[in-house]
Amino acid sequence: MSPLQLEARGGAWIPKADLVGAQGFEGEASAGSSFGVHFMLKRGFISFVAGFSEHRFDCAQAECGEAVDFVSTAWDLGVRLNLRQEGIMPWVSLGATAAVFDAHVETGTGVVTEDSDGPRTSGLHTLGWGYEVGAGALVPLGGQFFIDPGMRYGRSDVDFASRGTLETRYIVVDLGLVLAF
Repeated sequence: MSPLQLEARGGAWIPKADLVGAQGFEGEASAGSSFGVHFMLKRGFISFVAGFSEHRFDCAQAECGEAVDFVSTAWDLGVRLNLRQEGIMPWVSLGATAAVFDAHVETGTGVVTEDSDGPRTSGLHTLGWGYEVGAGALVPLGGQFFIDPGMRYGRSDVDFASRGTLETRYIVVDLGLVLAF
């Protein structure tokens, strides 16, 4: 297998616990979509991972007090430990995320974007920090192509100045398509 790999992933973001810590955003979030693109550099049993991911989820007014749609757009940096070097290759991972969170709050007069400075009508974002731990397996398809089913547990915290620090805990279940150069 080539040491340089490109991976595109898609799947589901599933809440593991209620959203807490930010007034009006506390409650049970619904599952949403997740996708990402990552580059990996494999050195023996270790792969260094860098890339981008986006998670979308929401919280209904009945659950959170306000109807809010969240978009978390993150830069990811991590390490994978590959448990085998050939055939089906299971892996475990640990990574850090720096995510820009958008909270689109539905009001009676339209949608308001919430950021670190408070409510805005458009354009500003709030930076959050987090981590993910996961496991999966690279499965050869033939040639330089692999599929990569995986599951990750994560947590992100983001400070909405007018509401408090929102804590998210989640699981991502997804499938990647990998091209090894």
